[in-house]
Amino acid sequence: MVSVEPGAANIVVEEMRLSLDVRDRAGMVPGLQQGVEALAEHSAGEHGLRHRLEWTSLTPGVALDDVMQQRVADAADRLGVSHQRMVSGAGHDAQVMARVVPAGMIFVPSKNGRSHSPVESTAPSDLEIGANVLLETLMDASR
Repeated sequence: MVSVEPGAANIVVEEMRLSLDVRDRAGMVPGLQQGVEALAEHSAGEHGLRHRLEWTSLTPGVALDDVMQQRVADAADRLGVSHQRMVSGAGHDAQVMARVVPAGMIFVPSKNGRSHSPVESTAPSDLEIGANVLLETLMDASR
């Protein structure tokens, strides 16, 4: 996200704010942070600008439970539903709950891959499939 002040097309920018949301599973975020800091320092020096860099929210990722993820895959198999394991950088409730209980996630397809957007849409039949996978997973976990 980028915001500029003043925000008119014909006025030189006095202040700009840039927000980045970076997610990673391989521990690369600290290196990326160093790269962003070096780039900001270099660019500001090259153009005679002042800059201030502030990291406001650093949340370490968590690994979901292998057994629970396998239960989800097995449930999908039993229901004859195609599936694939995915890496998610999503900060869903599972990120918090995985620190306390075995957690997994079930994703359903969004039209054109659009998520967290006003145009996000998932077919009712895909929602039903996801709900059935969840039900089957919970039934398996309760045995």
